Amino acid sequence: MKVDEVIREAIEQVGGKWKADRDGAFWEAEANGFVVQAEPFLRTRPSGSVWVGMDFSIGHKEFAKVANFIMEERPRDFVSMRWFQKSADVASVEQASAAFGRLMTEVLDELKAEEIERIVAEFRSNRPDGPSMPQVCHLAALAWSKDNGTLNDYQATFAAGGRLNFVPMISKAMIDRALEVALK
Repeated sequence: MKVDEVIREAIEQVGGKWKADRDGAFWEAEANGFVVQAEPFLRTRPSGSVWVGMDFSIGHKEFAKVANFIMEERPRDFVSMRWFQKSADVASVEQASAAFGRLMTEVLDELKAEEIERIVAEFRSNRPDGPSMPQVCHLAALAWSKDNGTLNDYQATFAAGGRLNFVPMISKAMIDRALEVALK
């Protein structure tokens, strides 16, 4: 049995949509302003049991608008703020759909209890050395929080030729746009 056949049964129970793009197929759902995208996997073990799981990416619609403005991307493009995997073992493929449903429901329940301000505070307080998306999320969090002081410092450092350990993708223009958001 194919994973997309099994996952469709779970989606009918839990909600959301089965989508596809150039990178493959995934489940997408929303809760509390957050957007979850998840790629399912299903593997039969030598014992005959089945390992089911999903690679989850979590974003937030309003936060994505800020990050996309900074990157000069379309406002509705998905911006991953967090990635993780959840999985379960089941005795047979017939139990896979129910297992997917439990994993999906668990993540949606977590998102319903999550607060965007807590995640923004984490990104704001930590300027990662890489990769690029956590750094973009850091700039977006500074803009979201209207942290003009830090963004002004970054702007001055970039103007003087410094990089602050930002990856090459991060430009002074991106910092300028983050400051533009913060000043609104």
